[in-house]
Amino acid sequence: MTERTTLFDLKLLAQDFYRLFPQHVLTSGRALSELFNTLKPLYDFHRSLLNDLDTKLTNWYNAFIIENFH
Repeated sequence: MTERTTLFDLKLLAQDFYRLFPQHVLTSGRALSELFNTLKPLYDFHRSLLNDLDTKLTNWYNAFIIENFH
């Protein structure tokens, strides 16, 4: 599983799946509330991690190009 796939799956759970539940169901059950409260920070962490990885990969690629073709 890649970081991009992890982020997609967490978004699906934290945002899209969340919208399927009526508000009264989310507030009445402790387990669902805790689940969705846990997913949001995980999603935010992996989104930030993916952004950092993309930046590092781009910088690495650019340094490789400059080093090998100039």
